[in-house]
Amino acid sequence: MTSKANAFKGFELYFNNLRMWWQMTWRLFLFIVLIHLITVSIITYCNFRDVCGGSRSSECTLKGYIKSSIFNMVDFSLQGKVITYKCDKTIYTVNSRTFVNDNKRYADQILLVAKSNILKILIYTSPVYLLYLAFVIYFYIRSVISNKDKHIRGGKIVSAAKLLRLMSHSHRSLIKCLTISIPYIDIRGYLKGSRFSSFTGYRFIISDNLYIPESIVTRHTFIIGRPGSGKSQLLYRLLEQIIKNDYKCIVHDFKGDFINNFYDPQKHLIFNPLDTRHVKWNLFNELKDIQDIDAFCASLIPESGSQDVFWPISARSVLNSILTYCYSKGKTTYEELWYHVNLSNEELLPLLESVDGCKEGIKLLTEAKTANNIMAVLSNYTKIFKYLIGTDGDFSITNWVKDDTSKHRIIFLSNYAMIQESIKPFLTLFIDFASKTLCSMDDSIARRLYLVMDEFGQLGKIGSIIQFLTQSRSKGGAGVISIQDIAQLNTLYTQDGAKSIVNSCGNTISFAVADESTADFISKSIGSSEMIRTEESVSMGVSDLRDSVSHSKRVQEVRLVLPSEIMNLPTMNYYCKLSDLPVAKDSFNFRKFKKLNQSFIQREDLSLHSIRKKSESVLESDNTISKNHDEFSPESEMPDHKGKSGPHIDEQMFSEMADLFGADLDELANISLKGDADV
Repeated sequence: MTSKANAFKGFELYFNNLRMWWQMTWRLFLFIVLIHLITVSIITYCNFRDVCGGSRSSECTLKGYIKSSIFNMVDFSLQGKVITYKCDKTIYTVNSRTFVNDNKRYADQILLVAKSNILKILIYTSPVYLLYLAFVIYFYIRSVISNKDKHIRGGKIVSAAKLLRLMSHSHRSLIKCLTISIPYIDIRGYLKGSRFSSFTGYRFIISDNLYIPESIVTRHTFIIGRPGSGKSQLLYRLLEQIIKNDYKCIVHDFKGDFINNFYDPQKHLIFNPLDTRHVKWNLFNELKDIQDIDAFCASLIPESGSQDVFWPISARSVLNSILTYCYSKGKTTYEELWYHVNLSNEELLPLLESVDGCKEGIKLLTEAKTANNIMAVLSNYTKIFKYLIGTDGDFSITNWVKDDTSKHRIIFLSNYAMIQESIKPFLTLFIDFASKTLCSMDDSIARRLYLVMDEFGQLGKIGSIIQFLTQSRSKGGAGVISIQDIAQLNTLYTQDGAKSIVNSCGNTISFAVADESTADFISKSIGSSEMIRTEESVSMGVSDLRDSVSHSKRVQEVRLVLPSEIMNLPTMNYYCKLSDLPVAKDSFNFRKFKKLNQSFIQREDLSLHSIRKKSESVLESDNTISKNHDEFSPESEMPDHKGKSGPHIDEQMFSEMADLFGADLDELANISLKGDADV
C-alpha cells in the first residue's frame, strides 16, 4: 500500500542526505589535511639543508638550536644540559642553554628563511586537496557498484559489440577443437576454398552489428514478430546471402515477395500448381515403396484435434488403397488419380479388389454406414488433384534433395491468401517429403540445405517438422521458421508440440509482438537469471538520532526480458538469442529490394475466360454433331459415353464444363452426344 505524501517526509529525506553529505565532507577534509601535513613534513625533512638556506652551517646551527630549545623546555635548571647532535656525519657536544643564547639571532634568521621555504612547500603541495573530488568520485562508483544487481547464474543480456567478440572467440575455439579431434584432415585447408565454409568464419550478416555464424545456423532459427515488425527484412537478408553463396534452399513464399525480389528462371524453381511457371512434378515420382505411400497419406490427411481420429485415419486407408491400385495398374497421372478418387463406392470396390494390398480400403468401403462419411472426408483433402491435372513431369523432390550438384539451387513454394486453401496440402506435403528425405541421408559437414518457412502458421501440419529440427543438423539441414504469434503454433501442433518446435530451435530472434501471451512465451523462452539485489530502506523520527538509511541484499530470480519490453520494441529492433551465447538487443535499418518478377502468373486454362472459350468450342462441336446427326446410323455410330468411337471431345474439357455447370461428368457426356444445344 502506498503511503500518503507529506512535506515533512520530503524535508527529512533532504535534510538527512545533507547531513550525511556534510559528515562525509568534513571527515574527508580532516583526512586530507593530515595527508598534507605528513607530505610537507617528509619533504622538509628530506630537504632540510635547502629549507634552511642551502648552507651546511645554517643546517647544523638550526638542528642544534631546535634540539637545545626542546631540552630547555623540559629542563628548568639555569645551567643547561649537555647534549649531542649529529650534522653531516659529525657529532657535536654543546650546552643547551649556552648554545641557544649564543646562536639565537643567527637561528632566528635561519628560521625566517625556513618558514618561507616551508610555506612554498605548502603551496606547491596544495593540489593534494583535489583528492577530495577523487574520494567523492571513488565513493560514488563504489555506491553504484554496491547497489548494482550482481549476476549469480543463469542467462545474461550483453551489448551487440560484446556478443560479436564472444562469437569470434567461440569460432576460434571451434576451429581448434576440430583440428585436435581430426588431426589427419586439414580442416582449415579443406574449408577455405569450399562453398561450405561453415567453420572458416562465414556468417549470415543480419545487421551492421551482428551476424549468425554458419556453424550454428544448423541449430535452426526461430523468428517471431507481429506484421510490420521487421521479420521480412531479416528473411530478405538471409535469402540474399543463401543465393549469393549458391546454397540449396526451399522457401515458403506466402506473400510472393521472395519470388518478386529473388526468382531467377535459370537457377530457381517454383512449386505452385496454379502458376504457369510451376515445376513439372508428379507425386508418383516420390513413391518408391509402401512406406512412402503411408507417409504421403499421413501428410495429406493429418489427424485433427477437433474430430474423431477414426475418420481421417480411415480416409488415409482408402487413399492408400487407391494409390496402390493406380501404381499397380500404371495409372500414374493426376488426371487418372482425380478420376479414381471421385468414383462411387460401388465403382471403386471392384477395382480395389483386383489388386493385392488394398484390403484395408476394401473393408472400410464395404461398411455402408461409414463408407459415405469416409469418402466425404477423403474428398475434402483430395480437391487439390483437380488443379494438378496436366502438371505431370519428371521432377522429384527426393532426387533433388539428394543431388548436391543440381543447377536449380532454390525452390520457391508459392502460397498466398488468394490460393492458400487450394494448394496448402501439397505445399505441406512437399516440405514433408524434403525433410524426410534429408533425415534419411548420411551425415555430412559439407552438405547444406536451408528450409526457410515464412508465415509458418499458414502451412498445414508438417508431420516431420520436429524430426527435421532434431535430426537434420548432422545431415546439413538448417531450418528457419518465421511466425507472427504462438497461437498459430498451438492451433496446429498443440501447446506441447509448439514448445517442442521452439525448444528445438537453438537460435531465437524476437521482434515486437502484439499479444501478451506471445510476449510472455518469448520472455520465458529467452530465460531468466539469479541476481543479488540491493534494497534501500529509510527510517525517520522526531529525533535526529532516529534518522537512518539501511541497505540489505537478497537473492532474486528475474527474467532477462520482460513481456512488456518485447511488446514495446520499435520496428526493426529485436532480441537475439544464439546457441551457447548470451542475449543481445540490436536493430537494423530498412532496406528496399528491387522487384524483378511477378509473384504469381495464373495458368491460362484456369481462368473463366479460357473456360468460356472452351465452352464455345464445345457448342460449335455440338452444332456440328446436330447437323450431321442424320448421317450416322444409330445402331452403328451412336456409342454410349464410354465408347471408343464417335466424335471426340477432350475429357478434361468435359471435367471443366461439369464443374462450371454443376453437372455430373457422365451426364454432360450423354447430353453432348445427343446434341443438346444447352451444352
